[in-house]
Amino acid sequence: MKNILLIITLFITHVLYSQTYDIAEKFYSNGSPKVIKTYKETNIKLELIKKTAWYQDGYKKTVEFYKDGMLNGKSTAWYNNGQKKEEGNYKDGKEDGKWTLWNKNGQKEYEIKYKDGILNGKVTMWSESGSKLLEKNYNNGVLQGITTQWYENGQKKKEETYKDGELYGEMSEWDKSGTKKSAVDYDDRICITTKFGEMVVELFNDVAPKHAESFKMHARNGYYDGSPFHRVIPGFVIQGGD
Repeated sequence: MKNILLIITLFITHVLYSQTYDIAEKFYSNGSPKVIKTYKETNIKLELIKKTAWYQDGYKKTVEFYKDGMLNGKSTAWYNNGQKKEEGNYKDGKEDGKWTLWNKNGQKEYEIKYKDGILNGKVTMWSESGSKLLEKNYNNGVLQGITTQWYENGQKKKEETYKDGELYGEMSEWDKSGTKKSAVDYDDRICITTKFGEMVVELFNDVAPKHAESFKMHARNGYYDGSPFHRVIPGFVIQGGD
């Protein structure tokens, strides 16, 4: 009998301390709610566990889940036509895992992977017609491996390789018909961004390794970005030695 009473008591306690409450905090002029927050009562304390936002016409706008005051769990957003716009996951307030974005017609636009709020894994982009436009990879927020771009007709446009966030190896470009336009090897080259576009500088590591490494370091840090380059002399070689 005592065991039965104990079980009943525990059940009643669980019910009493697991009640949820929906509270509308904002309203449109027609009286429909803008935001409804769901709270869970635990130990005489209300804890936010869910937040739902609505469009004025009654369509859901966003649904987010919370834990300990932070975004945690699945997060979904919709367009005002009811089409899903974005879906992903949070962990302790940070994006975690795969996130997907769609356009208003339901076509997937982006697929992105995160770890603890940082880009980590493959990032893919599609056109409105559904053809793949871009694919690149991140490792803890740093570009790593092959990055590829395509034309809308499916033909490869550009391919380059990154190592620890820097261009490495060969970069190739093609026209829409599939003919290779150019190829640049970045092992002994560095790329500088000017107001007229990117400038690729070839370095002679075997002749002046210290100067070459110093130039690389400054270029990687953006020291030369935006510098005015008044003219280009074909075949000109800067003289210098270690």
